[in-house]
Amino acid sequence: MLLLQPLFGVGQDRPGTLLWEVSKPGVPHTSYLFGTFHEVNATFFSSLPNAVEKLDQSEILYVEEKRSDAQNVAGANNLTFWTREQWEGTLNPDQEKVFASFVEKAEDPTYYTYPPLLLTSALARIYIQNFCDTLNRQSGELMDHFIEKMGHFRNKQVLSLDRSHMDILAEGAKSRDSIQNAGYAKAVIELMDKMLKDDATDCEIVQHYTSFQIDYQLDAPIKTASDAYQLHQRNDAWMVTLDQAFREHPCFVAVGYGHLRFKEGLIGQLRALGYLVKPLPVR
Repeated sequence: MLLLQPLFGVGQDRPGTLLWEVSKPGVPHTSYLFGTFHEVNATFFSSLPNAVEKLDQSEILYVEEKRSDAQNVAGANNLTFWTREQWEGTLNPDQEKVFASFVEKAEDPTYYTYPPLLLTSALARIYIQNFCDTLNRQSGELMDHFIEKMGHFRNKQVLSLDRSHMDILAEGAKSRDSIQNAGYAKAVIELMDKMLKDDATDCEIVQHYTSFQIDYQLDAPIKTASDAYQLHQRNDAWMVTLDQAFREHPCFVAVGYGHLRFKEGLIGQLRALGYLVKPLPVR
């Protein structure tokens, strides 16, 4: 178990925090970036008093998608569904057995209808919430939606930066080729196998997050081949909105921490525009 103690002074790539202050000469407002982990127990945010304080000080809360957007079924309507035959044509015999065993235990054959990218995302969420981050968990609510509720309760204007995640996943699933689908299928089988065996050995990512041990890799580029969630393109689009918003209002931006990482992340792009972006302790 990693020590749940933030480590400061260890460099910009590993500053030991999830919270960043954004300012710029000539701009009268200070804004903040907070990196969420969608699947981690939503109330974890409440345990970070400095982050909650910065939300209180802001006028506008930006999230990736509002709850109303997440409930929009447009993405599901755009989804290309798979069949059992497609899965069997993608998996080897040993993988087929794992898939069939998981479906039987779950008593849910609709798993065969999900394309590999979408099923990888869905199973990762199930694995994290049910095997990795179970302490004091009372619901499957996403951290981002919990922060959105806090913003509404505090009478903040809450705005969405993006379309629904389902739309993004549906688009990404359509663009995957057979080699990429095989890679996601392998990840699907590994997740299914771990859950069938009650194996929680791959939970380090949650421990790293909750102990603030994120490597932001601010000088490294995003690996385009693995950018199925379109982080680079979405970050570029968000920057147009955020640059204008930061000039006009003190804002609190709560988005998945992956959007803060790498040269093309929000931190790197804001710095390239002349903003001072510095890490702040969350406690």
